[in-house]
Amino acid sequence: MNGVSYPSAASHHSSASFPSQTRVHLVVLFLLSCFLFLPRLGDTRLFDQDEGYYASVALEMHQRNDWILPTFNQELFAHKPPLMFWGMRMGFLLLGTNEFGARLGSALAGIFTVLVVHWIGKRLFDPQAGFIAGLALASNLMFSMVARSATADAYLTLFISASLGMWLVAYRGSHPPRPAIARLQAIPRRIWLVIYSGIGLAVLTKGPIGFLFPATIIGLTVYGDLVAERMRETLHVAGSRRRNILFSFLAPLRPRSIAVSILAVRPLLGLVGLAMIAGPWYYLAEVQSEGRFLNEFIGVHHLGRFSQAMDNHEGPFYYYFVACLMGLYPWSAFAIPVGIAWFHSLRRNDGTPEVRWISIWIAVYLGVFSMASTKLPNYVLPAYPAMALCIGYYFREVLRDAKRWTRWQSIAWAFLLLVGVLLTTGLAVVGWLGTNRIGPFGDLEVSPAVWKIVGGAWWIGLPLAIMGIAGILIQRQSEKDRLPFGFAIASALFLSLIWHVAAPKLRPWQAPQRLAQEVSTLTDNKPRTIRMLDMFRPSVVFYSRQPVEFTGWKAFVEREQYRNTPAVPGSEILMLRSADWEKLREAVPGRFEVLTSVPNFPESDAMIAVEGTSLLSKEK
Repeated sequence: MNGVSYPSAASHHSSASFPSQTRVHLVVLFLLSCFLFLPRLGDTRLFDQDEGYYASVALEMHQRNDWILPTFNQELFAHKPPLMFWGMRMGFLLLGTNEFGARLGSALAGIFTVLVVHWIGKRLFDPQAGFIAGLALASNLMFSMVARSATADAYLTLFISASLGMWLVAYRGSHPPRPAIARLQAIPRRIWLVIYSGIGLAVLTKGPIGFLFPATIIGLTVYGDLVAERMRETLHVAGSRRRNILFSFLAPLRPRSIAVSILAVRPLLGLVGLAMIAGPWYYLAEVQSEGRFLNEFIGVHHLGRFSQAMDNHEGPFYYYFVACLMGLYPWSAFAIPVGIAWFHSLRRNDGTPEVRWISIWIAVYLGVFSMASTKLPNYVLPAYPAMALCIGYYFREVLRDAKRWTRWQSIAWAFLLLVGVLLTTGLAVVGWLGTNRIGPFGDLEVSPAVWKIVGGAWWIGLPLAIMGIAGILIQRQSEKDRLPFGFAIASALFLSLIWHVAAPKLRPWQAPQRLAQEVSTLTDNKPRTIRMLDMFRPSVVFYSRQPVEFTGWKAFVEREQYRNTPAVPGSEILMLRSADWEKLREAVPGRFEVLTSVPNFPESDAMIAVEGTSLLSKEK
């Protein structure tokens, strides 16, 4: 960040300096995001399950030139609405039907989200807080991973952040504090229409949650402000303090107050915005699916996932607390001082309601999904921009007063150093022990390549260790303004080693994807009956460029034992594990021969493609 001028802790920004500083911030954030999200984006094959699922759906829509009905394996796919698939189709049109094309839309959404978060932080706090928030969002583990993935989460996070950010900035206003209802009523209709249009795009990305979560956050934010107003009004009113507090919480819930609040958020404009943006596609999808899409989309993939764990994705109530600590790394090294600073700001109630608003944003996502039965780390990704704003706010406070939270900062830098050292030494030691089959590592039935990859990645922790040492040393000096920016550079280098160096080395070891590509090459991409035995790998559909039958072992073998039709070599291809191949040869000898095989990383066996040589795919 050399050459970028940052204010001293005690300095005051003049408004005239904001435009030039903002331009520098935007350029830096844009370049950093491009550096982290775009290079080598297509150098790994699609990962199962999600990437393989969604890219296969987009490919089938692309092959049919269909912008309406999503299908997977030629069957209705009602898991997600179309916006993610539209983004992938645009990537396919620009770059071809490959991994880079499938992931490009997510990367662009990630870049724009970083810029949106900077804008929110600048408007709610100051340019410095917004800049650091953007740095924290771009250079944390979870957000950078999702921005490099062919999934819906980066798109959803962009639209949620833009809508809530637009609303928060408009709601805050530029005038002296006014009552909450007056602030709502002062928001121009065109701003409301933009907000609801963004929510409509979120609904086109992931369905009703694209509306329900922003609506809940807006509603609770207004309710919190109404309660705060009532409490200030009753502060000097005679009577029981407990009764006055209870009155403050209950008064906004009176029917008249609720009606006034609802009317203030322009619900008719909301209906118009949602109907214009999301309505046409949902109508067409329901018509083309003959009424099946919404039934499966709402009943199974929304209500079902909330009420019961699906696909073995479950976890304890504190699941997202741990997931966010890991996902926000390396910035979560400062979780304790950030939490303390944020809590102190909430307790002070010093005229900064923005802190309370962002807290509600985070609490709604973590709270609701913690109650849901099905849990995945990416479900709460739309809360990451709010968490990044917390980090930006904290470092702004530190830069204003370098003596605050000194002890906790020192602990954070020491923790960063410890993790860097453990990563560096741990990966090297584990790789060596596994390669030499020493101790418990000798009994693990995994591919030898696992230990080579693990041991060869020892350098990933070096940026963290170096920055931890630098942070501890600089912490003792008087000039600390550069610490958060140096930390951002170290975080970016850490992530660059993961995404640009380590991850591409996995490509040769992505077994189902590689096998499907080799089969397509060996068969000259001619249509075959392709079956996958006792495995479900949706990416095989993408790389086979045709439907794949996923079948169980018992049903397949029983069917084969009753077939006696004349041979048509090469009419059928079966993908299976090497152990299952040995069993198949015994159950139906002479019916298949090996076409090709690949190592089944990370396991020690192989994945094999065999072709039928003696019988047609017809039952007796």
